[in-house]
Amino acid sequence: MTLNNSKARLYILSAVALALLALLVVDVRKMNSENVETARLVSLSGESETKANAAQTVRSLQASASEEIKAFENLTLTNERLVPLIESVESVGRALGLDLEIVSVEKKQEGEGTGPQRIRMVIEASGTWSGTFSLVKAIETLPHRVMLENVSLVKEDSGWSAMVSLSLYSFN
Repeated sequence: MTLNNSKARLYILSAVALALLALLVVDVRKMNSENVETARLVSLSGESETKANAAQTVRSLQASASEEIKAFENLTLTNERLVPLIESVESVGRALGLDLEIVSVEKKQEGEGTGPQRIRMVIEASGTWSGTFSLVKAIETLPHRVMLENVSLVKEDSGWSAMVSLSLYSFN
């Protein structure tokens, strides 16, 4: 009987050992999957923290540079500011005693529709030497980046004549 009894105990202990081994394997796999999920969550947490820090940095830069941003926006030429710019050139011409005419204003889209618009203007003026030369200087000092393409000053019988071709970039 002891032999039968010891075999039964051996079978029971073997079954319990196999069950414990299976439980150990299941627990190890469960821990590995939980470790993978924990690593993924830690990575997501780090990314969200980085994004939050970047957003906070941008907000603080905007707050500290608000005056500079406003000044830059005032210097940026838009469609709404084009007509007042043309009117200011005309008023400068009148103030200098010139016979001034904006011959053409042409808009061209740079790039494939995503870039700034290039505005090309041709201005003709006639009057005194000091007036025509002062007009060219006034155009050069406009609050927008002006690219002078062609400037000609010609002495005529009635005075001086100026023809100025310039380009500006408009950001809309």
